[in-house]
Amino acid sequence: LWPPTEQPPAVKINGKLVWESALILDELEKEFPTPSLSSFLENDAEKERAERFRRLCENPENPQDTFGALGYGWMRANATTETAARQRFEESLRGIEKALGETEGPFFLPEFSTVDIIFTPQLERFAANLPTFKNFHIKNNPDYPRINAWFNAMDAKESYRKVKSDPDTLNSLMRKIFGMGGGGG
Repeated sequence: LWPPTEQPPAVKINGKLVWESALILDELEKEFPTPSLSSFLENDAEKERAERFRRLCENPENPQDTFGALGYGWMRANATTETAARQRFEESLRGIEKALGETEGPFFLPEFSTVDIIFTPQLERFAANLPTFKNFHIKNNPDYPRINAWFNAMDAKESYRKVKSDPDTLNSLMRKIFGMGGGGG
């Protein structure tokens, strides 16, 4: 079951139907170039880094190895698969922590970008869901200082604060979509 709602995001832009979050963001960037969230990517190395980071979150070639798939895999793990699923998720989280360390600021790239937008829903969901269902904390976890700096930088953005969800809603959705109980595991 991926995405969790079994419904990929879709939007019609100038009569063209576009599926999947990353592709929607790319199309919006083309259609509405100002203000751009990627115009600062001045060289091929920066563009490659942006694409590499995006693949951590959305990768059509290996969708089962993306951050979201690994996180939801751990959320749905049973007693037999729990340990391995958690290890794979934590390895992915360490990869995100490392990626955030490649720039001096709190974002994935030198400035807030589409990469941050792509990661936002999943990081936000897991920061809410994991303490409730797996007794695991991303926020305020000393193992992930860069991810916490990213959350703080996102919370400082008024545009993010206007659209972000709350943990209770995210946990209710998890219960409904996956039929999960409420306790940590």
